[in-house]
Amino acid sequence: MVGLIGLWQYVRSARAGVRVRFSLSFFQLALPMAAVGGFWYVRAWITWQNPFYPLSIFGFHGYGTVQTLIIGSTLPSSISHGWGGIFGQAVLSWVYDLRRHSYTYDQRPRGFGLQWTAVLLPCLVVSLFLLWKKRGGSNLVNPSVSPTIHLPMRESTRVPRRDFILLVFLPVLGLLVSSRAVWYARYSISLMLIGCVSLAYLTMRLKNLHSKGRFIAPLVQLGAVVSAALTMYWAATPTSFVLTTKSGSFEYAGFKQILNVVAAGDGQSILEPWPHYQVLSRIIPLGSTLAFSGSDSPIFTYPLVGLRLSRSLIRLNGSTTSSVKREMVAAKANYLLLGSTNTDSQLYNEVAQDIEDFRPLTTGGPIAGQNVFELGKWNACGNPRFVLVKSSLSANRDLAVTARLTNSCGAASGLTIELLQGLQGVSTYSSSYRSTLSSKTNTDGYVTFDIMDPPANAQYFFRQTGGYVGSTLLAPAATKPFTPEYVPLG
Repeated sequence: MVGLIGLWQYVRSARAGVRVRFSLSFFQLALPMAAVGGFWYVRAWITWQNPFYPLSIFGFHGYGTVQTLIIGSTLPSSISHGWGGIFGQAVLSWVYDLRRHSYTYDQRPRGFGLQWTAVLLPCLVVSLFLLWKKRGGSNLVNPSVSPTIHLPMRESTRVPRRDFILLVFLPVLGLLVSSRAVWYARYSISLMLIGCVSLAYLTMRLKNLHSKGRFIAPLVQLGAVVSAALTMYWAATPTSFVLTTKSGSFEYAGFKQILNVVAAGDGQSILEPWPHYQVLSRIIPLGSTLAFSGSDSPIFTYPLVGLRLSRSLIRLNGSTTSSVKREMVAAKANYLLLGSTNTDSQLYNEVAQDIEDFRPLTTGGPIAGQNVFELGKWNACGNPRFVLVKSSLSANRDLAVTARLTNSCGAASGLTIELLQGLQGVSTYSSSYRSTLSSKTNTDGYVTFDIMDPPANAQYFFRQTGGYVGSTLLAPAATKPFTPEYVPLG
């Protein structure tokens, strides 16, 4: 946008026969901005063959449009059904800033603060009205003040007000409309820039008023300062930073607490979400490449890379173990970060079972609910098969159940098996299930449990937790659930 403004001004100056030093200064500003900002587009183009990755735009292939990937999924329900479409949503979002609320990264709705709704937005509306007037002067403005805007040119060229609107306001407003998210402070931050320019312009005009009007400009400036200070106070008491307390609970940190964390240098141990990623430094060597699923990507990627950018990341497109392995080998990625929820649940189960190629380095999801697997060729016994083969219920309602466990290495002998008991109708993954008995498989992989007088509403299953036995890695296994009245054999 800055480049377009400079080009337009260059054309106008050339036509008017005015020296173009002003336009050249514009290009001197625009070129470094394009070099710094454009680096990321060039890098994405080289890496992903798409400068706008992961967006699908201008014929480049990605994962979706701005609307489907970003805007549509983030629109808060509190403004989604507002009047006036995207502009009505913006007004509702800005109105929320009139009352106190917490401020967080990626704020939605709200986000511009009290100063925008109370001061800058009205200044913007009034400034647009004054700039669009066909003639300078009114009951409010001193007619002797020129309605044109003076820019720092070498010659006395004046830019008409309509050109100023076309070159400054309309391009930014066009960008806001094209984003389809004027309500989203993160994607409409240029509005604040226009509001600040409008504040400066309006106070300049107000200072040229007659006696009574001259007091208005300081009041407007004071209102901007006070509202901005009040917004900062709201944002800092407490801040948006979350700390992990010694008891394991969470709390929003005050400004003084944040200063203490910075001074102590222990932010990674108590400042969310860093504590969830500390295990990475113990299991993944520096310089390694970590792969993650493109279907259910981690929320935070910076902790995965590390403070010193010591790890590389690769996003996977595959949804099967074979395709994941191919992508990881091609990218020289030895580690995989994967969760067992949402769209990755099936892939996670396949990877967890393929222990001959994927060795689990963590369990229980210590990394923000996800686990790390290492790709390689391991001494492992996978493809477990744990089936119920025999059952009997005595006259005293004592239940005896036998199951057999086998895997890719043959009969699984000498392994500890648990009998878990819960209630019928409750998922076997529920924490309400508890281990009641344990035993070991015999040389042929068989194990039998005698359950004395089981409750009529009880449900059971056998489980082998997996893990290392000596130097051999075993995949976890479980039987089908059964009840005293029904034991599914085979």
